[in-house]
Amino acid sequence: MKTELKKGLTVALVLAFGITAVSPWDAYCVTDYTEDPVYTEDPAYTEEPAYTDETVYTDEYGNTIETEPAEMRVTKDTSWFDYLNPEKTYHIRNEAQLMGFASLVNEQQVEAWKPNRHETFEGVTIVLDADVKLTEDWIPAGNDDTVCFKGTFDGKGHTISGLHIDTSGDYAGFFGYLSGTVKNLTLKGKVSTTGGRCGAIAGYLAEGGEIADCKSYVNVSAGAETGGICGYNEGSVTDTLNYGNVKGTLKVGGICGENWSSITRCGNRGNIRSTARGFATYGTGGVAGRSLSENAVISKCYNTGEIRSRTEGTGGITGFANVYGSRILSCYNTGKINVRNAMSMNADTPGYAGGIVGIIPSRSVRIISCYNAGTINNSDFSGGIIGLYNNNSNRREDVYIRNNHFLSQGIRYGVGADGSGASVNLSGTGSITAGALVNGSSALGPAYIDDNRGEYGNYGYPVLTWQEALDESERTYLSHIPSDLQKKLDTYLSSGENSRKPGYGVYIFFNRNEFSSDVMRKYNER
Repeated sequence: MKTELKKGLTVALVLAFGITAVSPWDAYCVTDYTEDPVYTEDPAYTEEPAYTDETVYTDEYGNTIETEPAEMRVTKDTSWFDYLNPEKTYHIRNEAQLMGFASLVNEQQVEAWKPNRHETFEGVTIVLDADVKLTEDWIPAGNDDTVCFKGTFDGKGHTISGLHIDTSGDYAGFFGYLSGTVKNLTLKGKVSTTGGRCGAIAGYLAEGGEIADCKSYVNVSAGAETGGICGYNEGSVTDTLNYGNVKGTLKVGGICGENWSSITRCGNRGNIRSTARGFATYGTGGVAGRSLSENAVISKCYNTGEIRSRTEGTGGITGFANVYGSRILSCYNTGKINVRNAMSMNADTPGYAGGIVGIIPSRSVRIISCYNAGTINNSDFSGGIIGLYNNNSNRREDVYIRNNHFLSQGIRYGVGADGSGASVNLSGTGSITAGALVNGSSALGPAYIDDNRGEYGNYGYPVLTWQEALDESERTYLSHIPSDLQKKLDTYLSSGENSRKPGYGVYIFFNRNEFSSDVMRKYNER
């Protein structure tokens, strides 16, 4: 019986004449690959937020009140802003002031001192001086290129929790339309709309706009062009992480639904789901649903979230990439990819899935120094790196597609289908064993470092140099062994010389409970 160990530093043990210490990577068990498992709406995948910050109010009899009592409702506060005496920096620290900030962006001020004008805050910095818990539904700040925020919103490392948006319109997010900068901010909550261009931080990030050093624990559910951070990107997203689940129809991504510019040093850990079939030019991806234009770059990014897709193009990093100059550089995927194939969808067009990119329909898209360690299930055509790659006799694959690797476990070809429909292995898409990938950072390039001690929770596979090791709260341990013992074991083995040895390890249990008990008893006796 084989049991797969979860992320963290917990290591495998071999019960022979005591305990043999092996690397934290040894604890990861690669389970047997199953050919084309049946695609199901896995109940383990849920759109309900893992994080909840909703306050429950009750009456004197203990009955739940669906809305807040009137005396507790918040009135927006704009008193901190004086249009007649503008300042370069404003400090806000509570919900009322945040609501006032959004109203200054969104609403025409009818007071005599400011007739019929929206405030963009161009050249102005808004500083968040404290964590804020929202109790009112949030109205996104900005909705087009004239009614938008053009300044800098500096979260200073603080968190805005309780974000709740439930609408039917486009441009949903903390900022609906953002032309300025948001940085150093963490968001928690839920955003839901039947419209499109939706993301936790910005629905639409305009040219010149920037999102940097942010984290989102927001579950996002919307229509087309939906992302965990922004729905539509014409600016830049850097050093940002998404932990929330993302659900949309078409063009769905863990960071951005549609990318026309740059996404750099970003990571997605949330589950991603697309629900519509669409056309072959649409896509679903771990980082971006689509990434197209000569300026579209996804660099030093990763996805570990599970992807469930109904559309034609699905990729661990992006579902669809097109146009000369578009680039995917030094990115990796370890998330599972599950696709609804043509038969299950009763569709006329097949589904293509790649560990990095789902569909590349034209020449000169660059994929360099990427790797995929995630499984791909049920797609009509599956490639370790690319699902569909329209071959062109004039293309030099060694220039455009090079130094990319995928696990040989279960995936045979680097490209699921070329222009003729055949599966191929390009020179720049090579299979690799899991054991070799564990120490593969040097081959992948200077953007990577090894994780063979398991400190980054990446199953021992290489991580990007900018990533931070997991803290204690993020580690996952075996449910049938007391976590305090496993933590002691982590500390013991991580400090030993043998803990740096790479390799495979599998728990083989004839009687799992007795074996585990014996291992822990012997460990405590040492």
